[in-house]
Order: sequence, then C-alpha cells, then structure tokens
Amino acid sequence: MANDARTLQERRRELLRRRIAESGVAAPEATERARICAGERYRLSAGQRRMWFLQAMDASDVTLNICVAYELTGDLNQERLRVAFNDVVARHTILRTVYSVDSEGEPYQVFSDDAEISWSTYDFTHPLEEERERRIETLARDEFGRPFDVTNELPLRVTLIRTGASHFVLILVVHHICWDDDSWAVFFRDLNAAYNGHHLEESASQFVAVGVLENSAEPTIADVAYWADTLRPSPEPLELPGVACAHPSRRAERRTQTLPPDLYGRVEDFARKDSASPFMVLLAAYGVLVRRYTGASDFLISVPVTERAAAAERGIGYFGNTLLLRMAARSQDTFTSFLEAVRETCLRGFAHQSVGIDRVVREVNPERMGHDGMDRLVRLGFSMRKSVSGLALDGVTARQLPLGAVAAHIPLALAVGIEPEEVFVEFEYQTDALSSALVDQMLSDYIQLLDYALAEPGSRITSMGMLGGGERDAVLAASHGELVATPATTMVALLEAAADTNRDKVALVSDESELTYAGLHRRANRLARWLIGQGFGVDDIVGLRMTTSIEFIVAVCRTESRCGLSADRSGLPGRSHRIPHYRRPPKNGYWAAGTRRRGKGGRPAVGCRLDGLRPAIPVASRSIGLCHLHFRLDRPA
Repeated sequence: MANDARTLQERRRELLRRRIAESGVAAPEATERARICAGERYRLSAGQRRMWFLQAMDASDVTLNICVAYELTGDLNQERLRVAFNDVVARHTILRTVYSVDSEGEPYQVFSDDAEISWSTYDFTHPLEEERERRIETLARDEFGRPFDVTNELPLRVTLIRTGASHFVLILVVHHICWDDDSWAVFFRDLNAAYNGHHLEESASQFVAVGVLENSAEPTIADVAYWADTLRPSPEPLELPGVACAHPSRRAERRTQTLPPDLYGRVEDFARKDSASPFMVLLAAYGVLVRRYTGASDFLISVPVTERAAAAERGIGYFGNTLLLRMAARSQDTFTSFLEAVRETCLRGFAHQSVGIDRVVREVNPERMGHDGMDRLVRLGFSMRKSVSGLALDGVTARQLPLGAVAAHIPLALAVGIEPEEVFVEFEYQTDALSSALVDQMLSDYIQLLDYALAEPGSRITSMGMLGGGERDAVLAASHGELVATPATTMVALLEAAADTNRDKVALVSDESELTYAGLHRRANRLARWLIGQGFGVDDIVGLRMTTSIEFIVAVCRTESRCGLSADRSGLPGRSHRIPHYRRPPKNGYWAAGTRRRGKGGRPAVGCRLDGLRPAIPVASRSIGLCHLHFRLDRPA
C-alpha cells in the first residue's frame, strides 16, 4: 500500500509540474510573440491536422460542426451586432483562416486581413407561432447540417432570424478546426465588449503563434509507450443495446435532463472525501451504466481535453486532444473500488495527454475501418461541458435554445453541462444505433444510478439500483398476471388434485405419445412403489439424468426437490462427495443412482436399471445434459 501511495503521489506531482509549466507560473511570460503575417503559409498543429484530415476524407461530413442557437429578447441593434461579429473576426486570425495542400501533399493554413464572416438574416414575423417554430427548427437544422468548405470558406457562420418586434433567434455554426471548449469564454467576452462599446486593451493571443510556432515539442517516448501499453491489446468492439443498423448514418439527436438541485452538490462532497474530482465521479457512474446495459467489463471512453498554456488564455483555436480512457468494470467491484480505478486511469491519462490521438491510434493499430480507425476502438464519449451562456448584450436577454448538431462522430456520448443556474446531463446519440426510447431510459437510469452510488458506495456495481420506486413497481406489475392467494402445497399434492379434476385432459405431450393427468398420476405412483420396493425411503437421495422425455417428468413428479447441484463435479469444491456415483447408461436406457441412508445396510446402490424410465428416443439425441438433483421421495397415494 505504501508503494501504491508513493506511486500515486509521484504521478500527481508530475501532473502538477506540467500544469505549472503550461500556465507560465514557473517562468516569466515572453514579452514578444512570434510574428505572423497575412498570406504566409503555416503548418497545422497536430489537432488541426486531425480535423483537416477528417474533413478532407469526406467533404460532406458535418460531425465537426459546433452548433448553438439563442433566443434574443430586447432592443437588439442588428447592424451593431454584425459589426461586433466582424470586430471579433478581425481580432482573431484563426477565424479568417482557410486551409489547403501544397505540392507535396502537406496541409497548410493561411489567413487574410480583409475577410468578413458569413452573415444571413431572415424575417419570420408573419407566420403563426406554430408555423414559425417549425420554420426556425428547419432552418437551424439546415444550417447545422451544411458542411464547411475549409479550403475557401471562413470557419464561422452567423444567422439572425427576426421573429417579432423585439424577438430574435441567433444561430452560430463554427468548425472544430478552429475551436475548443475554452474558446467560448474568449469569444463571448470579445463579442460583448465590441457590441457594448467597451475597449479591450490587451491584444488577443493568435493561435498560429502560440499553438503552432511556439509549440513544437514532441511527446516523449515514455508518453507514447504509456498509451501503447495501456491500449494493447484493445478491448473488443462494444456492442451497444438495441438493434444494429446494417448501414448506419451519423444522424444524431439529443436527450437532456436537469439534475436534481442537491445531486451535484453531493457529487462534489463525495469526490472531495474520496480524493477525486466531480469529473471522475460522474465518469465512474457512466462506466457503471455502460457495464449494466452491455455486460462489457472492458471498454474505452473518449474524453476531450484542452491543453492551453498561459499565453493562449486570450486566444481562440483548437488547443485540444482526445484521450481514450480504459474502463475495467469488474463484477466484484463496489462503486468505491471502481471509482478508485477510474481516478487512477484519469490521473495517468492526464499526465500523458501530450500524445495526439492520431499517434495513439497508430500505436494501437486497430483494424482500419471507418474514418480513421477510431470506429473500431471507441463507441462512447464523456465530457464536462463549459458554459456557453456568456452572451451578454446591453438591453438584450439571451437564452440558449435546445437545438444542436445534427450528426455525431460516435454512437453515444454523455455530456454534463455546468451552467450558473443548473447542472444538466445530455446524451447525444446516433439515431441509427440507438432508439430515442432507449436513450430516455438510459438517461433516467444514469441519474438513478448516480444517486444510488452516492448513497450506497459500498454496493457492488452489478447490483446497484437503477429503478426508481415507480419504475420498480411497474416492472413487477408487468412481470405477472393477477395475483391470487394460494395455500402452501407440494408438487405431489398439485398432481393429485389435477388428476382428480382433469383426469382425461392431456398433461404431457412428446413426439410420439401423450399422457393425461390420470395417466401421469398412475405412472408416478407406480414408480414410487417400485423405488420403495428397492429399499429407498424418505430423505434418501436419487440422481436422475435430465432429458426431455415424458419419463423424466414422471420421475420428477413423484418426488419433491430439496436442492439442486451442478452437473460439473469440478465446479463444486468441498461438495462433490454429496453427488451420487453414476455409470454411463446404455444408448436406449436410463440409469438411476442412489445412496440409501436407511434400509438394506445403507450400501450405495449404483447402476440400478429402471426400465420404466427408458426415453422415447435415444438418450444421445434427446438429453439436455447431465444434471444431479437431490430429491425427497414422497409416499405414493
């Protein structure tokens, strides 16, 4: 334990050292940045290369579109808003950058000084409200589903829809090649200042300068080796619940639900007590949900991360990477032990996050299917989303609308959004991979699992409650018909009652014969008398070979089960002495073996041929398997 604690502390110190170095605290910030000029060609960062490659492979791909929409209410000045957007574009070169390929096939980026954003306006003030809502949603989906041509189109599109005298809808679409989650805060700060007439004295950080020219460090051999050792051999591709589509598209929908007011507070308290973070607790709960729905104990979850140095804090751009975190959800794990494993996985992954996802995929070398091999590695995503509610224009109230991207890169991704007034969880899913009803149920179960895990962290993850009180009652009600109170009885008594009331009705049917309740009762009595004649008494043990014959049912019906044992003697350490000895029966015969505790000296009776138990067809073709059962003989009527 001491060695484990020391190893954990060393990893934490290494992660802290890297964070300090990246933040610029360890050394004074350089007073001069690398100079960049319009029209010059610059190489792409590792993250940009990945985005460019994915878009170049499929020009119609819209999975890299980042999409948001807002309802604006108030005295909005449309022209002033357009000028403000152009001011932001003029401030950040990455928003007026296009991408191309040189004569040797290497991609490059180049920005211009006189570019303007794509700005579109619409007037929907006349249609009725219901028709207006439909037209807004249709227009938003069209904009979200329109791919970018990054070779000659700026990576930001703005659409403003007037819906009333003081009501508007603002639609923003930006390409991932120039944007990460931390870019929202910078963008809204600059846009708000430009619209509200505030002057920003500090200059903006330019992505090419701080993210490309000043960031040429290559990952270490140890970092690369970590991912190779962790991800090889890769887990089997995860089979998600539901009916798989033969030719799935990447069309996507979302399901969102707000967490109960106190639940996220409990997550923070629980994380603090377990030396973890809320991210780790929420990720662990997601891992449990996947384990319960798929049965998989080994799978990968993709997690987006950003790695910004202090010099990049005022910049817009893609400073991100994707980590593949391996979840090992063993059946014996409690939530506490699983969280410890998830915490360890996260700390190690974050400490080696300098290796780009493309390099990781090359090292793991999966079967190259889909876009880039990722399809064979990971089908799940998880993230904690930064707030996108920073739009604050003078005299205008902004509210984010429940509209989002129309395509997704992976089949199922869970995002936890932290907003000033609420915390929500959102599942984004490919509609050809999962049904909306199933995702709704998964969302409800995730919140229920999270609540249960915080209340009972010592519970095994395979037995944690996923159903609320009402859901549990509904499932139980649907599992049976009308409940009728019946007195306690035995199988023998039930058979005798059935023989009295339904004597001539068919009780058993085989391929060659039928048996009525009266006939079943007679044959069961005959067998019982025969066994008594052989010296077997009450509480003696009889072993039966399980078949699908009528004769086997006859034998069972004249006994009352005490306990069952496995057919495999090796699976019962310490109890195999209780299983009667047996010999292989003849091809068309049936053997029984028993141990007489009383009568005839208590000697084992091995291989007593019971002609009355001969199967209707050969044992070799009818037998389900060999199963030893302990029975208590009941006296015949």
